[in-house]
Amino acid sequence: MTYTPENTLDMSWDEYTYEVDMMLIAEFGEPATHEQLCDITTAYNRGVAPDEVFSGMAEALYGNEYDDELGGELGSDWGFSPKVSTAA
Repeated sequence: MTYTPENTLDMSWDEYTYEVDMMLIAEFGEPATHEQLCDITTAYNRGVAPDEVFSGMAEALYGNEYDDELGGELGSDWGFSPKVSTAA
């Protein structure tokens, strides 16, 4: 199932994590690490959409140019770990 912002809040923790993991695997070949799961938990609890979480993690790995190529912009106030917040 593809989730839109309207029904992201209806996702269970497993569905949410699966969605983020699939994006990470498709792009980088690996699922979320334990540290990234902590960031995913924070995002889930705050209602951040899975694609925005993925975008933040991609920026943390590759810098702001990753999200700039996609035409998006992330704020740094979502409570990610310092490593992720610095990159966003």
